[in-house]
Amino acid sequence: MSKLVELEPGDLDVLLTLGNLHLQARRPTAAVDQYQRALLIEPDNYSEADTDQEVPQHAGALEEAIEDLEALIQKYPGIAPYHVQLGDLYVKVGDDERALEQYTTALATQPHFLEATVKLGTQHMRQGRLADAALSFNRAVELNDQLISAFVGLGVAQHDCGHEQESLATFDLAASLEPSTTLLFCESMRLHLRAEQERYPAGDELSDADDEDFEQEEPGYDELIAEAVRRHEAALNNTPNHADLHYRYGLLLRQVGRHADAINAFRQAVTLNPTYAKALVKLAICLKEAGTLDEAIETFQQALRLEPGRMVDVHYELGLLFAQRNQFDLAAEQFEQAGVTSDGDPAFRENLALALQNVGMVDRAAATWQAMSELARDPRRDLLTRREHILRNANGE
Repeated sequence: MSKLVELEPGDLDVLLTLGNLHLQARRPTAAVDQYQRALLIEPDNYSEADTDQEVPQHAGALEEAIEDLEALIQKYPGIAPYHVQLGDLYVKVGDDERALEQYTTALATQPHFLEATVKLGTQHMRQGRLADAALSFNRAVELNDQLISAFVGLGVAQHDCGHEQESLATFDLAASLEPSTTLLFCESMRLHLRAEQERYPAGDELSDADDEDFEQEEPGYDELIAEAVRRHEAALNNTPNHADLHYRYGLLLRQVGRHADAINAFRQAVTLNPTYAKALVKLAICLKEAGTLDEAIETFQQALRLEPGRMVDVHYELGLLFAQRNQFDLAAEQFEQAGVTSDGDPAFRENLALALQNVGMVDRAAATWQAMSELARDPRRDLLTRREHILRNANGE
């Protein structure tokens, strides 16, 4: 892993994995250094030039600022924040096409640039491209969760070093980032439903009694979030052993202020899939907010340790099997026969999907997007059957 870090020094996933391995090996000081290194990877940490300038407000000055920034980008084309700043200026003058081009270029230069991802989604939303906006916000959720994971790892490492006050302060930073995940996820879900409403107007596919809200001309934010909550509840009635549904349901519950119910949803997700790291982190943050600090710290630690003796080998072998094209069904059958899951567990394939995400065999943002799309299109259809089809084709078949 250290060699991989040398080859990919800017890959946040690799740095976080190495930090976690240091924790597993009981080297908390090395883990602290690694997590701090990961958190220093910010797109605006550059020294080639300085763009801390006031953004002009009147048209003539805007055009001049655009020319100056375009010249600067010619000189320093690889600095992603310059492209974001230029995109912001193009937004101000109403040039949607060039704004999108700059935000996209920033992300091509720095794929983990959270600000650029959010601004890309915001610009899509301004222009009425709801599905594109939802997709960008969904990607931003994963990027924000990476930052949360980095702070959680640093906090656990500091705790293991005996630096209690530092660790509590770091956990506070992790918790301060979590509302952005909840908000971005809910906004992505809301836009998904808005796009669905435009695709299937009242009287079409969504005119059943269960979808009364969509018969209104312009449902508001609260109505759409309430509809998302109802759809998750309906889906959970059909597939109660679906860990990812419980997790997303918990995010929605946090957004509507049902914090105790959100804790229960995250607990259920973790009960169904003890290796669901994101659900463990969200549960720990909720517990911290509720004042149960000791359990929160224990849950943060669990999110990073995840019983490696029991699960890492399983995930590794799963990754090897899935890496072979057309081998998903064989992998599933072999793991079922090996007793990896209890007999007849209806959530096995879905938890298999989460395991694939954990080992990087399936992109987490893409998997979440597919799950949201399924729920938005038809909450009454068998979700697990459709997810199996998606996973069989996840290798680009």
